[in-house]
Parts: sequence; structure tokens; C-alpha cells
Amino acid sequence: MVISFDVKTDTNDVFRVSLSSGEDAFFATENVMQETALDVEIIEIDLERIEGHHNADIRTLRIIADGIGRCFSQNSKAILYYYCDEIELPIISQHHSEKWPQEYRSQLFSRMFQRYASKAGDLDIIDMTVEIIQGDRPIFMHLIARECHRSCLETLKNYITTNYGK
Repeated sequence: MVISFDVKTDTNDVFRVSLSSGEDAFFATENVMQETALDVEIIEIDLERIEGHHNADIRTLRIIADGIGRCFSQNSKAILYYYCDEIELPIISQHHSEKWPQEYRSQLFSRMFQRYASKAGDLDIIDMTVEIIQGDRPIFMHLIARECHRSCLETLKNYITTNYGK
């Protein structure tokens, strides 16, 4: 299953958000589902730039988080996951200058989704970060689920660190 939507910015950049599960997802393959024995739908979040070259502003990030949040709220078995790319980016604030670009993006999106969840009011979510060391850089993967799926998140986190952590 793949659901996607585009977000056009004021500067005419276009970002595509894709939510993929089952055979269409990178991580949540049938093998993973069988090994973890979870009765949930693991959904990959993928964000790609379709047009333009400007940085996504706060308004754009909010629209993206709202779209993802609406899809999440409509699926009571959903567990979302994402990880950010390692493309270098200009970090304006000295406060963030010591972070890996992926770590900065990871924290930024996490805050945006938490903001959506608190605004929605009825979503009691968990955003669990899984840090995987690959080579000389960490990869920050996020698992997002409802509180009732906390044990599923722990199972997935253990699976990920055991099978992908170095």
C-alpha cells in the first residue's frame, strides 16, 4: 500500500510525502512481520523534493506533519517509521552546529509531529528514537505509535538494533 501527497511551497518548491507499507515499504517486509509476530501495520514515511531547491520552512513542515498525522489517525494499527538523509545542510544556529545533519533533521521532524499530536488532542503517541551506528556516522530512526502499541515498539527496536546495528 502506498499513499502519497504533494506539498507546494510559497517558493514553488514541491515535496512529495509517501507512506508505504507491506511489500511497498523498504523495512517492513513480510519477513520482518513474521519474525516480530506483530499485529500492526508498519508504515514507512518518505519525503522527497520533486521540484525546487529552497529549504523547507516551518509552514511547509507543519503541512507535511499534518498530512502524515491525518493518515496516522485514520489507521488504529499504524506504526510509522522514518529516518533522515545525510545530505549536508546549512545550520544557522550555533546551538545545532555540533549535530550530524541527520540528527538535526530527525529532531526537527520529531518536534513537528509532536506538535501535530498535541494539537490533535486525542492522539497519545510515542516517538521512539533508535540510534544505529553504521560506519563512522549514526543513523537516527524514529518509530511512532500510539501508547497502546508500546510493547510493539520495544519489539521493533530490539529487532532493528539486533539486525542492523553494528
